[in-house]
Amino acid sequence: MIEISSDAHIVADQFRVAASIVPFVFAATVREAGDDLLATIKRYASGHDGGPKIVTQRYYDSIRSNFFSVGSGGYIYEVGTDEEYGDMLEFGGTTTTPNGETITHKPHPHFNPAMDYMETEFVKRLDVGYAEVIRSVR
Repeated sequence: MIEISSDAHIVADQFRVAASIVPFVFAATVREAGDDLLATIKRYASGHDGGPKIVTQRYYDSIRSNFFSVGSGGYIYEVGTDEEYGDMLEFGGTTTTPNGETITHKPHPHFNPAMDYMETEFVKRLDVGYAEVIRSVR
């Protein structure tokens, strides 16, 4: 005789446990990756890792972050600056002096290289988070 049985209630309990930890695992993943993104942007802005050397402490200090949750289990980590010249430092541009002279500024990317680097890192961290959730089901 062949008997096939299912312990569906046990499997359902395991999935409930996994579902309960998902928000915590991914909140931690987003926060840690965001903190590293902020540090990486500031490192590039300081002339490290091939980035520009932005020497003004005012600009450096203006690079800030904000972490918050949205909806049910979604998380956002924003990094930016409120300094008007932030875009010009990143992308370049022109300014006009009071006497009408036009000055062209070369781009000094520091946000984009940091985001490019952290994109790959973030995917790796999500994979670790997924694995942690799956291990909780076993």
